[in-house]
Amino acid sequence: MSGSGRADRRLDPELVTEAWTPTRGEQQLRVPVDLACWPGHFPDLPVVPGVLQLDWVLRAAARWIGHHPALTRIEELKFKSLMRPSQDFRLALEWNPRRRLLRFQLSDGDTIFSQGRLELTAPEGS
Repeated sequence: MSGSGRADRRLDPELVTEAWTPTRGEQQLRVPVDLACWPGHFPDLPVVPGVLQLDWVLRAAARWIGHHPALTRIEELKFKSLMRPSQDFRLALEWNPRRRLLRFQLSDGDTIFSQGRLELTAPEGS
């Protein structure tokens, strides 16, 4: 991760557990209290930005399917509740390889933080 500045900035959630099948994946995660985005997002009410939640989904998908897919279309994307420091949450993925469609949901019990459907393609040469 050299050159990106990412190595010295904590932007990843803490992994608690994970389970994967060919069509479904799930991770239990925790939002770190020292997440690099807290200063400025927002000083009096730290909130995980939606773009970072989407990044977590795409990186989990990459780890699961074995390559970094290209996001070709956002079919649906909803941010429903605020995600805060120390929040435990579940990142659930469902993959439809025929339609190249990834469904995701970040939630904690009945609270849904974000959910959506993303169309993905394999990178050139895969």
